[in-house]
Amino acid sequence: MGAPAISRRQFNERLLSSLTVPPAEQSQLIELALTGGAAFPRLLVARGLVTPERLRGAYQEMCGISAFRNDPEAERPAAGDTLPLSFLRARLLFPLSLDDGTLTVAMADPLDSDSSLTGCLASS
Repeated sequence: MGAPAISRRQFNERLLSSLTVPPAEQSQLIELALTGGAAFPRLLVARGLVTPERLRGAYQEMCGISAFRNDPEAERPAAGDTLPLSFLRARLLFPLSLDDGTLTVAMADPLDSDSSLTGCLASS
């Protein structure tokens, strides 16, 4: 499934626009959405403005990604050394499967647009 190109800022702004909050809080949240980066969605969850389930749904809808579903029969597990451990930890990635040259990973931040993932895979 191809993910539409969306920046972290666009994601934060769309997430914020889906909330119903008082005008005073809205202006404060607008500033946080513009400057908060990856922490902004977690802040909304911590404040009780968004549930974790709703946040997962937003990632699915806005980023075009599906939630992780473990189907051990469907895919072959990826070898633990598919990518360097330091890279996986830095990007909060977990290799799930390797099938016909396609590596499927679970990631903590689907908006991490660092292109080093492509370079790392190309050199493997």
